[in-house]
Amino acid sequence: MTKPPVKPIAPPATLAVDALYQGIKQLVERARSQVLTQVNQALVLTYWQVGKTIKTQVLQSDRAAYGAEVLKQLSARLTQDYGSGFSHSGLTRMAKFYDYLPEEPIVATLSQQLSWSHFVEIIKLDNPTQRAFYADLCAQSRWSVRTLRERMLNLVKDES
Repeated sequence: MTKPPVKPIAPPATLAVDALYQGIKQLVERARSQVLTQVNQALVLTYWQVGKTIKTQVLQSDRAAYGAEVLKQLSARLTQDYGSGFSHSGLTRMAKFYDYLPEEPIVATLSQQLSWSHFVEIIKLDNPTQRAFYADLCAQSRWSVRTLRERMLNLVKDES
């Protein structure tokens, strides 16, 4: 009869290093998560402020032709400096974002939980009650953008 193999016992120093490693790993992961949240919040608030600026300084009143031309020139310059997120459609989306969510404290709160991609999906809804419903539910439930899209698609199917 053979004896089962004896599992070697880790020396106390190894156990201490493992515990230390796990503790430091948690600190680093928490810091990374906080940084991502702060970067996302800064990005969303910047896009909201860009939208506010465009809406109040370029697209106000009855100067539609003037505003369209300024937006075209502005998007060309910003795209050159900052990339495709500042294209004509991107700037229009930012203006719509401000138009649909004009209260900065609400945007600041939601931006701690929702990414710009979430907001892009939410502003596709024309109904303000639906936008508020999906923004709140998405933030509370921590939905991914994919889940949000699926739920919104089901809403559209139910309405047709």
